[in-house]
Amino acid sequence: MDILTTKLNPGVLFFLLGFIAILLSKMFGFDHGDALLLTILCASSSYIVAPAILKDALPESNPAKYLTMSMGITFPLNIVLGIPIYWWAITNWV
Repeated sequence: MDILTTKLNPGVLFFLLGFIAILLSKMFGFDHGDALLLTILCASSSYIVAPAILKDALPESNPAKYLTMSMGITFPLNIVLGIPIYWWAITNWV
């Protein structure tokens, strides 16, 4: 299966982007606070950009659905689960 055609769940995507940011933080030698900030920004990019892309790519789509998915589900999941998991990973790995 081609990785470009595989659809990723937004919940999986923000964890994936977060852990890529943690690896980059370790590679560049960031402090823990800087690493956490980079990780949160990278993990948040998936649900910040998605509504704008969908609005332009699919103008006939219903904004209530994609805004609910990005801001109503993914954002709270990142706040409640993502930040503590990222902080744990940073303090143990970076």
